[in-house]
Amino acid sequence: MIGPAERVPAPARQQRGSGDACRHPPILDPSPHDWQAHVDRVIELRHADPEGCVRFATVALQAAEEHGAQAARMQMSYFLGFALHLLGRNDEAFRANDVTLKCARLLGDVGWEGRALMGLGTVFSAIGDHASAIDHYEQSLALRRAVGDRAGEAAVFTNLGEVYRLIGFEARAVELYGRARDLLRAEGRPAAVMVTNAALAELDRYRRLAETDPGTAVEAAEAAYRTALDAVRDADACDERRMAVGARLILAEAELALGLPADARGHVEDARVLLVRYADPQLQTNYLVTLAGLLRAEGRPHEAITVLREALARCEEKDHPRDRQKVLADLERSQEAVGDLAGALQTLRELHRSMMRTRDVEAERRAHVVQARMDVERARHAAEVERLRATRLEQQNRTLSRLAQEDDLTGLPNRRALEALLKERLEGDGDDDGGFVFALGDLDHFKRVNDRYSHQTGDDVLRQLGKLMTHGLRADDVAARYGGEEFAIIVDGSDPVVAAEVCERLRRHVQEHPWAQVHPELTMTISIGATAARPGDTTASLLARADAALYSAKTKGRNRVELG
Repeated sequence: MIGPAERVPAPARQQRGSGDACRHPPILDPSPHDWQAHVDRVIELRHADPEGCVRFATVALQAAEEHGAQAARMQMSYFLGFALHLLGRNDEAFRANDVTLKCARLLGDVGWEGRALMGLGTVFSAIGDHASAIDHYEQSLALRRAVGDRAGEAAVFTNLGEVYRLIGFEARAVELYGRARDLLRAEGRPAAVMVTNAALAELDRYRRLAETDPGTAVEAAEAAYRTALDAVRDADACDERRMAVGARLILAEAELALGLPADARGHVEDARVLLVRYADPQLQTNYLVTLAGLLRAEGRPHEAITVLREALARCEEKDHPRDRQKVLADLERSQEAVGDLAGALQTLRELHRSMMRTRDVEAERRAHVVQARMDVERARHAAEVERLRATRLEQQNRTLSRLAQEDDLTGLPNRRALEALLKERLEGDGDDDGGFVFALGDLDHFKRVNDRYSHQTGDDVLRQLGKLMTHGLRADDVAARYGGEEFAIIVDGSDPVVAAEVCERLRRHVQEHPWAQVHPELTMTISIGATAARPGDTTASLLARADAALYSAKTKGRNRVELG
C-alpha cells in the first residue's frame, strides 16, 4: 500500500484563453479561394464549434472540388470527419474520411493516407466494430512509420489503446499508451493525454476487479495512482488545461479507491479551481461525479445525491447519454446508501431505459455507417468497372488504329499507311525537303510457292520478307506491304545511286536468305523497280513510274533492280 498522497496543487500560471471565448467563434465566408486559410479555419472550428465547422467545411469543400484543389480538399475532409464524429454523425464522418483517403492516394501522400485510415478506425471504434477499428489503426501505423511520423505513430498507439481499454484488455491498453508516451517524450512533445489514458485504463481494471479480486484491484488502484500523478505533472508542465483537470480527477478517484479521501479532497478542489477558468461540459460532469464519490467516502451520501442530480441535469442539457448512465449508476448507489430503496429502484429503471435507448440509437448509427461503407464500396466497384471498361476500350481502339495502318501478316505499314505517307512527302508536309526515291519490289514466281508448297508456306515467306525489309533498310527508309507479294520502299534522299545501292542490298539479302528453313526445296528472289520523286508528282504518277521500272526488271530476267 502506498503512503499518503503527494499533493499536486493546481498550477498558478495564467491559463490560455477561456472556453466560452472560443466555443462559438464567428464563421468566415469560405468563398475566397485562399485554401490554406480555409484549412486553418476548419482546424480551428473542429473542437470549438463542431456544427460551425460542418457548415463552413461543406461550402469550402464544394469550392475546393470545383477548382481541383485536391490537397485542401484532402485536409478539410479529414478535420470535417473529426467534427462529424464529435457530433455523433459517424456515417458522414466515414464518408468524409474516405474522401481524404481517395485524395491522399491520388496525390501519393502516404502521411495523409495514414491519417485517413486512423479517422476511419475512429469511426469503427465509435460504432463498436472494434475488429475493423484495430485493422485500420494498424494500417495507419504502418504508413506513419513509413514516413517517419513519430507523432502520428503516437496518435495511433493512443487510439489503439482506447480500443483495447473499451474491450477490457486494460494491460494491453496501458502498454500502448506507454509506447505513445515514450514516442512523444522523445520528440519533446506533451505526453499528458497518453499518461492520463493509461491511468484511466488502470482505474477501469480496478473497478472490474474490485468485487472479484480485491488484492489485484488494490494493485491496479496503486498503478492508477502513480500513473495519474505522472499525468498531472505532465499536464502542468506542458500547460495542457484539459488534461490538467482530467488527470486530477483520475488521481482523486485512485486515492478514493485506496482509502485516501483527504488527499482526494485536495485534488478535487484543484480541479474545481481549474474548471472556473476553463469551462468544459464533459469535464464539469466528470468533476461532479468524482465529487459525489468523494462525498460518499466522507459519509455524506445526501450531499452526493444533490451533486449527482446536478450532474444529471447537465447530461440531459448536453445530450450525453453515456455520461448520463454513469451518473444514474452512481445516483442509484447513493440512494441505496441512504436507504431510499424506492428512489434507487426508480433510478435503476431509468438507467435501464437509457441503456436501451442508447443501444437502439447506436444500433441505428452502426447501420448508417455500414450503409455508408457499402455505398463507398459500391462506388469504388463501379469506378473500377468503368476504369477497366475504359482501359479495354482504349486497348481496342489502339488495336483498331494499328490494324488500320499495319499489315497484319508482315507487321509492315499497309497500303493505306503508305499512300498517306507518300502524299505527305509529295506535298512537303514533313520536316524534310521532300527528296526521296520510291521503289516497288515483287517476289519472283511467288505463285509457284503457293501452288507447290501451300499457302501457309507462302505466308511464311511473306513474314520472312517483312523481317528482311525491316532489318535490311536504313533507319530513315520506310518499307511497306503494297499488296499480295508486292512491297514498297521509300528510300530517303533523292540520290539515285544511293537508292540503287539500298535496293541492291535488299535484293541480295533476299537471294542469300536461308529459305530452306521455311521449306527444304525453297529459293526466293525479288525484282525491284525504283524512281526518284519529281516536282509535280502525284501518288499515281510516282506509282506508275515505279511499276514500269518493276516491269522492266521482270522482263529483263527478274532478280534485279531497275531505275526508271
